[in-house]
Amino acid sequence: MADELTPSELDELVSALEVGLHRTAGGFNKGTMFLGGLYLLIVVSFVTAKAWGVAAIALAFGAGFVALGRLAAKRTSPDRMKPVCDAVRDAPGDVTWVRHYTTSDSLRLFVKHWLEIKTSSHRFVMQAPKWEHLIDLLKRRCPGATFVD
Repeated sequence: MADELTPSELDELVSALEVGLHRTAGGFNKGTMFLGGLYLLIVVSFVTAKAWGVAAIALAFGAGFVALGRLAAKRTSPDRMKPVCDAVRDAPGDVTWVRHYTTSDSLRLFVKHWLEIKTSSHRFVMQAPKWEHLIDLLKRRCPGATFVD
Protein backbone atom coordinates (compact mmCIF):
# COMPACT_ATOMS: atom_id res chain seq x y z
CA MET A 1 0.00 0.00 0.00
CA ALA A 2 1.41 3.42 -0.96
CA ASP A 3 0.34 5.11 2.30
CA GLU A 4 2.30 2.81 4.62
CA LEU A 5 5.36 4.20 6.35
CA THR A 6 8.80 3.12 5.29
CA PRO A 7 10.93 1.58 8.05
CA SER A 8 12.95 4.80 8.32
CA GLU A 9 9.77 6.90 8.64
CA LEU A 10 8.44 4.55 11.32
CA ASP A 11 11.77 4.81 13.17
CA GLU A 12 11.59 8.61 12.90
CA LEU A 13 8.03 8.66 14.26
CA VAL A 14 8.72 6.27 17.14
CA SER A 15 11.93 8.12 17.98
CA ALA A 16 10.09 11.47 18.14
CA LEU A 17 7.41 9.92 20.37
CA GLU A 18 10.01 8.40 22.69
CA VAL A 19 11.73 11.78 23.06
CA GLY A 20 8.36 13.34 23.87
CA LEU A 21 7.66 10.51 26.28
CA HIS A 22 10.43 11.71 28.59
CA ARG A 23 10.37 15.45 27.91
CA THR A 24 6.72 16.02 28.80
CA ALA A 25 6.84 14.91 32.43
CA GLY A 26 10.35 16.32 32.77
CA GLY A 27 9.13 19.70 31.57
CA PHE A 28 6.26 19.69 34.04
CA ASN A 29 8.66 18.73 36.85
CA LYS A 30 11.14 21.50 35.94
CA GLY A 31 8.38 24.08 35.67
CA THR A 32 6.92 22.99 38.99
CA MET A 33 10.29 23.22 40.73
CA PHE A 34 10.88 26.70 39.28
CA LEU A 35 7.42 27.92 40.28
CA GLY A 36 7.72 26.37 43.74
CA GLY A 37 11.08 28.08 44.29
CA LEU A 38 9.71 31.39 43.08
CA TYR A 39 6.74 31.21 45.43
CA LEU A 40 9.04 30.19 48.28
CA LEU A 41 11.08 33.36 47.72
CA ILE A 42 7.89 35.42 47.63
CA VAL A 43 6.66 33.87 50.88
CA VAL A 44 10.02 34.43 52.58
CA SER A 45 10.05 38.07 51.49
CA PHE A 46 6.57 38.63 52.93
CA VAL A 47 7.48 36.81 56.16
CA THR A 48 10.57 39.00 56.62
CA ALA A 49 8.37 42.04 56.05
CA LYS A 50 5.97 40.61 58.67
CA ALA A 51 3.09 40.64 56.20
CA TRP A 52 1.66 37.42 57.58
CA GLY A 53 -1.67 37.50 55.75
CA VAL A 54 -0.13 38.09 52.34
CA ALA A 55 2.51 35.43 53.08
CA ALA A 56 -0.26 32.92 53.89
CA ILE A 57 -2.09 33.75 50.65
CA ALA A 58 1.13 33.44 48.62
CA LEU A 59 1.89 30.14 50.33
CA ALA A 60 -1.57 28.81 49.49
CA PHE A 61 -1.28 29.85 45.83
CA GLY A 62 2.23 28.42 45.57
CA ALA A 63 1.15 25.13 47.12
CA GLY A 64 -1.80 24.97 44.71
CA PHE A 65 0.39 25.58 41.66
CA VAL A 66 2.93 23.00 42.82
CA ALA A 67 0.15 20.46 43.40
CA LEU A 68 -1.22 21.06 39.90
CA GLY A 69 2.27 20.73 38.40
CA ARG A 70 2.92 17.48 40.24
CA LEU A 71 -0.46 16.13 39.09
CA ALA A 72 0.35 17.05 35.47
CA ALA A 73 3.76 15.37 35.75
CA LYS A 74 2.16 12.25 37.23
CA ARG A 75 -0.50 12.06 34.50
CA THR A 76 2.13 12.43 31.77
CA SER A 77 4.71 10.12 33.29
CA PRO A 78 6.56 7.85 30.87
CA ASP A 79 5.00 4.76 32.50
CA ARG A 80 1.50 6.02 31.74
CA MET A 81 2.24 7.18 28.18
CA LYS A 82 4.48 4.31 27.00
CA PRO A 83 1.54 2.03 26.00
CA VAL A 84 0.45 4.61 23.41
CA CYS A 85 3.96 4.82 21.98
CA ASP A 86 4.02 1.03 21.81
CA ALA A 87 0.61 1.00 20.09
CA VAL A 88 1.80 3.42 17.40
CA ARG A 89 4.79 1.15 16.76
CA ASP A 90 3.20 -2.30 17.12
CA ALA A 91 -0.60 -1.97 16.90
CA PRO A 92 -1.58 1.21 15.02
CA GLY A 93 -5.20 0.03 14.86
CA ASP A 94 -5.43 0.58 18.63
CA VAL A 95 -4.87 4.34 18.22
CA THR A 96 -8.32 5.93 18.34
CA TRP A 97 -7.69 9.68 18.47
CA VAL A 98 -4.96 12.19 17.52
CA ARG A 99 -5.26 15.88 18.29
CA HIS A 100 -3.07 18.91 17.64
CA TYR A 101 -3.57 21.98 19.82
CA THR A 102 -1.66 25.06 20.89
CA THR A 103 -1.03 26.85 24.14
CA SER A 104 0.27 30.39 24.40
CA ASP A 105 0.38 33.58 26.38
CA SER A 106 -2.40 36.13 25.89
CA LEU A 107 -0.44 38.00 23.20
CA ARG A 108 0.40 34.74 21.38
CA LEU A 109 4.11 35.55 21.52
CA PHE A 110 5.09 32.17 22.94
CA VAL A 111 3.02 29.58 21.09
CA LYS A 112 3.63 25.90 21.83
CA HIS A 113 2.27 23.09 19.68
CA TRP A 114 1.13 19.87 21.33
CA LEU A 115 0.09 16.43 20.13
CA GLU A 116 -2.30 14.24 22.04
CA ILE A 117 -2.64 10.60 21.02
CA LYS A 118 -5.13 8.22 22.62
CA THR A 119 -5.89 4.55 22.69
CA SER A 120 -8.97 3.17 24.41
CA SER A 121 -7.16 3.06 27.75
CA HIS A 122 -4.14 5.41 27.60
CA ARG A 123 -3.23 8.97 26.67
CA PHE A 124 0.03 10.40 25.30
CA VAL A 125 0.81 14.14 25.31
CA MET A 126 3.93 15.80 23.96
CA GLN A 127 5.13 19.20 22.88
CA ALA A 128 5.74 18.98 19.12
CA PRO A 129 7.46 21.85 17.29
CA LYS A 130 7.39 19.80 14.04
CA TRP A 131 3.77 18.79 14.51
CA GLU A 132 2.75 18.96 10.84
CA HIS A 133 5.25 16.28 9.87
CA LEU A 134 4.33 14.07 12.84
CA ILE A 135 0.60 14.39 12.02
CA ASP A 136 1.34 13.36 8.44
CA LEU A 137 3.23 10.29 9.65
CA LEU A 138 0.51 9.44 12.17
CA LYS A 139 -2.24 9.76 9.53
CA ARG A 140 -0.40 7.26 7.38
CA ARG A 141 0.44 4.94 10.30
CA CYS A 142 -2.97 5.07 12.04
CA PRO A 143 -5.58 5.64 9.31
CA GLY A 144 -8.43 4.43 11.55
CA ALA A 145 -7.88 7.14 14.16
CA THR A 146 -9.92 10.33 14.40
CA PHE A 147 -7.76 13.39 13.74
CA VAL A 148 -8.70 16.70 15.35
CA ASP A 149 -6.98 20.04 14.80
